[in-house]
Amino acid sequence: MAEEALKLFINYRRADHADFVQHIRTHFMYRYGRENVFMDFDSIPPFTRFEDFIRQKVRECDAMVAIIGPRWAEFFREREASGKPDYVRIELQEALRCGKVIAPIRIKDARAPQEEEIPEELRPILKRDMPALRDGRDILDRMPDIMDTLEKELRQQGKERTVASPPVPEEEPAAGEAFDVHGALDHFLRAKHEGELPAALLWLARMRESGAAIPPAILDLEGEEAALREQIRQEEEERRQREVAEYLYKFVRIRARRGEDIRE
Repeated sequence: MAEEALKLFINYRRADHADFVQHIRTHFMYRYGRENVFMDFDSIPPFTRFEDFIRQKVRECDAMVAIIGPRWAEFFREREASGKPDYVRIELQEALRCGKVIAPIRIKDARAPQEEEIPEELRPILKRDMPALRDGRDILDRMPDIMDTLEKELRQQGKERTVASPPVPEEEPAAGEAFDVHGALDHFLRAKHEGELPAALLWLARMRESGAAIPPAILDLEGEEAALREQIRQEEEERRQREVAEYLYKFVRIRARRGEDIRE
């Protein structure tokens, strides 16, 4: 039997350093494939049973990455006081209920929350190791180990999963060697031309973190990154819309077969 691709769900607060989370997501997309890494919409599609849909996406994943920003605990209290649905809480509850592997990652110097600061049903998450990621260089250095640990945990649970890209980034300089910025530029241009946008973003990050002087006339690092991320955002938003449409179609068919009124 062929191994299944590893499917990952990223749980995060859009109001708590979402741009930083996008950098983390790039590494997951490169390793596991864009179609296998779920992050929510920029906006909730209209006429959608969104809570049901999001629970279904959690059930379909192999593991959940829970991003803990500086205001993580605070947002639970604010959301509860507002009376509005808290999708971060709903996602985490569903992952715990289904026994999913949950990998919490602290970002931007966020501390590990205390038990009394978060809802009681989410406290089992605090018993897990919480690695911290602080900046761009830190992400480049530590993400491979974080993903290796996640995959090891899945194997221990008997879940063998394939990955889309090799765990070791291609042509990383050995210790003591200078970064080959010209080679990195070639890799970036090839990845961009072939539509491998996560790989292109990783090469941009390596060039930026290398500190190499690249004339803007040759490559505008910030402009290229912004354009690629916007392209990914638009493509992912379109794919999410299709997924919602497919989910709603299946939902209507199931209820119709049961003879239920779909107008409820």
